[in-house]
Amino acid sequence: MNSATHSAYPSQTLNLTLILETLKSGRMVVSVLELPDYQIEAETKEEAIASIHHQLSERFQNADVTVLELSIAIAPNTNASTNANTSNNPGTKLFGLYKDDPDFAEISAAIRAEREADDDTEVDPSMYLREKV
Repeated sequence: MNSATHSAYPSQTLNLTLILETLKSGRMVVSVLELPDYQIEAETKEEAIASIHHQLSERFQNADVTVLELSIAIAPNTNASTNANTSNNPGTKLFGLYKDDPDFAEISAAIRAEREADDDTEVDPSMYLREKV
């Protein structure tokens, strides 16, 4: 896409990926993968490419194209049970909190049974309305 620029800025090269499709009518459709709003239909491949080139040249004639580099922290993909206290996720502090609690185990089993039930019946509601001892 070499073309003369009328911009006050130095020339920059922008490499774009064109998708070329032939319609049943024999006409060509060219679209720009990186810029989905740009699409041209023409009689021939050469006309379509020239047209999209002209359209993009006009669009970027007085524009400055720059790259934004952004560094982000990504948590390592580790086993949460072995690395719960070193994770950046505050919820991991709760992992294993009720692992030895028999009441929690009983409630968890009832919830699991309800989720895995093949019918529309519910687990006995008294499981959820236990009296405090």
